[in-house]
Amino acid sequence: MWLNFQALKADWYCEEACILVFNFTLVRCLEDKGLAVSEKSGNAAASSNEKWIVEDGYAYCHDSTSLKTTAFIAVADLFEAGVGIDLAIKGRLVSVVNGVAKSLGLQNVMLLFV
Repeated sequence: MWLNFQALKADWYCEEACILVFNFTLVRCLEDKGLAVSEKSGNAAASSNEKWIVEDGYAYCHDSTSLKTTAFIAVADLFEAGVGIDLAIKGRLVSVVNGVAKSLGLQNVMLLFV
């Protein structure tokens, strides 16, 4: 809901034919899904031909035809580091959304620390 509000503020929905869908899943680590940071340059999905963008702590695959994005957000490293997990997860969510926004020429969503 928060991301929808941020996208609305960034004027993403001015074109009703272009509605983006994001499916986020929290996972223990990316390796559990067959994804690893070292595989950034190629297809990182172990069981499909989809092209995954893999970064530290998150990975996503955007389908430009359906405008759907599937993303995995890793949390185990956050627990181990003892960081504020809610803000760290929010930061990873925003990173995924902004990665897709960049590829579509949309304005970035801002992360506000409140």
